[in-house]
Amino acid sequence: MSELRDTMTVGELAEHVGKTARAIRLYEELGLLVPRGRTCGNYRTYGPEALERLRWIIRLHDLGLPLHEVKAFLDDVAAATSAGEAMTRVRERYTRTLEAVDAQLQRLSALRQGLTQSVEWLAACHGCDSRITRLHAACTGCERHVGQCEPELVRGVMAQPLSPPDAADAGSKETP
Repeated sequence: MSELRDTMTVGELAEHVGKTARAIRLYEELGLLVPRGRTCGNYRTYGPEALERLRWIIRLHDLGLPLHEVKAFLDDVAAATSAGEAMTRVRERYTRTLEAVDAQLQRLSALRQGLTQSVEWLAACHGCDSRITRLHAACTGCERHVGQCEPELVRGVMAQPLSPPDAADAGSKETP
């Protein structure tokens, strides 16, 4: 990574945050980032404050805020009539974002639990050599899972045939 300087080009700024110069220009087009000025060769220049703003944009985007919402957030703060009101707006936005992150963490925790159960359940399935297209049919006679109900994420895999039925089977199927 390059050394932090008082004035940086788009490329240098991009290198500091691990983004492309194109992404930096997009942030500028959206009004999220303002260059400090331009060189005599008409290149954009940015100061250290732009690096702070970029890191902030990236963090909010990583939290799930689309760039247009980050822009609306900045516009909302800029519209405040006092510093206290601006900070209240920031706190309120962060509170809503924190609630959304907590809800997402709960969803991810439940998904993780389902994956863990599925991996544990499937660990007993090594060595099954049934060559039929419908997994569930192979598993119903399995003695490895007697008295166990397969986890939801396993049931979803087994719910339908893995391949289309053979042409011979197609004639015996009823049409809905």
